[in-house]
Amino acid sequence: MSSQKEADPYKEGEVVTWKFNDQFILKTKLGARRTHISTGPHDAEFYRPESEHYVGQFPVDYVPEQFAKLTKAQARQMQPVAIIAGQQLEFNLMLNGSTVQATDKIIESEHGLDHPDQVKVRINFTGSKTDTYHSYRIFEESDEAKYDKDSSSKYSLKCNIFTKTNGLLCFGKSDYPNISGVYFTFRDKDWVVGESQESLFGGVKVEWRIESKNLKHWKEIDLAIWRLLDEWNISSLKV
Repeated sequence: MSSQKEADPYKEGEVVTWKFNDQFILKTKLGARRTHISTGPHDAEFYRPESEHYVGQFPVDYVPEQFAKLTKAQARQMQPVAIIAGQQLEFNLMLNGSTVQATDKIIESEHGLDHPDQVKVRINFTGSKTDTYHSYRIFEESDEAKYDKDSSSKYSLKCNIFTKTNGLLCFGKSDYPNISGVYFTFRDKDWVVGESQESLFGGVKVEWRIESKNLKHWKEIDLAIWRLLDEWNISSLKV
């Protein structure tokens, strides 16, 4: 393992401004940095910390410092950050008052979380601005699936089970305004991935990983993610 602190161009407490599109320009004070986990012998060829946009790790009720909004003209004139595939915007949330040193293990990896109470969040800006393309529609259009009463009752979600694979897909309605909700895929008995695709911020896909034992906190997590995105955003452009 090598420490990202040696290569990370950003420091805890530094104020950054990152433009992802005209509708979403993040300005905030960075949280604690994460350490780098080597992915193998060719890791150095692909590890590019200068292109990562990791905000930090925060308690789920964290309230960031507020900065003034840019004018519409200023937002349009600002140059966007360079984006490498899979390296858009990331941050972590911590539940139950827990703390841990964060690493950059990806959410899809077998042991992707650094602590059972950690939530890893990844944001991709899709450019899909239509209101007809959203999380609930994706859930409803899942093929060859039927309503599963037992799982729906267990998780307090609307759950469908796929007849061919026996895989489970569940949906929960968001408490955040103008968001349809989150759909959940159960990767194994221990962890779950929540996803939302919405037209806000110029079109956005939100992905987050959580331990299944903490799924009961999903509404709090969903609300925290959208609240932070809104509070970090200094663009005044909505369309």
